[in-house]
Amino acid sequence: KILVLNGSPKKKSDTMVLTNAFLRGIKKNGSHEISVMNIFEMKISLVVVVLGAAGENKHCVIDDDQNRILDLYPEVDLII
Repeated sequence: KILVLNGSPKKKSDTMVLTNAFLRGIKKNGSHEISVMNIFEMKISLVVVVLGAAGENKHCVIDDDQNRILDLYPEVDLII
């Protein structure tokens, strides 16, 4: 499983052009489950410093889309 975290709001960003080329190469070696998350479309709050904020599940105390991303980390083999 591959998780792509895209931070560019551009539909055809240089970063995604390169990322898609990399993914095409990966696909040649077999089938992979690939998920792309467009971070710019998500609600992720800015936190400057919160000491001791992560609980047992390592989630942020601010309940936003960041926690949804964190839930995926243990399930994937590669994060781009």
